[in-house]
Amino acid sequence: MGRYLSPLRYPGGKARLAPHLERVIKLNDLRPELFVEPFVGGGSVFLHLLSRGVVERAAVSDLDPLVGAFWWTVFNDTDWLVAQIEGIDISLDNWDRLKHGQLKGKREEAVACLFLNRTSFSGILARQAGPIGGRRQASDYTLDCRFPVKNIVGRILEASTLADRIVFAGTMGWQDSLKLARQEARGLTNPEATLFYFDPPFFNHAERLYNMYFCNEQHLELRDAILALDEPWLLSYDHDERVSRLYGGGHARAAHRVTLYTTSGNGARRLGREVIVSNLPRLV
Repeated sequence: MGRYLSPLRYPGGKARLAPHLERVIKLNDLRPELFVEPFVGGGSVFLHLLSRGVVERAAVSDLDPLVGAFWWTVFNDTDWLVAQIEGIDISLDNWDRLKHGQLKGKREEAVACLFLNRTSFSGILARQAGPIGGRRQASDYTLDCRFPVKNIVGRILEASTLADRIVFAGTMGWQDSLKLARQEARGLTNPEATLFYFDPPFFNHAERLYNMYFCNEQHLELRDAILALDEPWLLSYDHDERVSRLYGGGHARAAHRVTLYTTSGNGARRLGREVIVSNLPRLV
């Protein structure tokens, strides 16, 4: 598989971060039998780690019903999805129908996810995101400029070859994802055979980036659950002082077990730098 494995172009996408996470896993001598990603989004991380043989199996989910339906369909209804993409009508009428219409079931949600992701500004699925090129389509960038059908179909087919290594993929909140993953992990040899990776909604501009984003209480709830984990975990956030307050050395439960590492971002599209937080001893 090539570097950009995902069929989706996702705000805050992790294609550039995935090789670093691979290095972190290897630096800490981990050989995860199960990789759990409850905020899967564009999916670049789990696709990278599976395709490179860094992890054996993956369990992926997202609370956004479009995203969850997309990944379920990639692995469970591949031929149907490919046929839809090959014959899709790339028009403003179809954009309006999939953006504002009543979607009928998982299949249509999956198509809407990919179509809107590929035809909306910066790949953003949030309600206020508009079509590439605007309503008048007067820009040099037209609605179909990020929709190379052959390339997208190739990525879907390539991802689908990993289906037998997907424990589950679908729509659920992170709490249910953790519960289900732990049920699946009961047969593993030791707790360290499971690795959790959390990439929750950013603090900044969240309402502009996601259909599903967190209030402060939800960030706190996630923090408490993560710090209670015995298994290895990794977490990525936007670079914001609130992340340091939640997970930094000043927090009693985190002081002896959390390391922060900052990566450089790629300009406005990433909305600044990202922070990696973990209970692993080595991040660099």
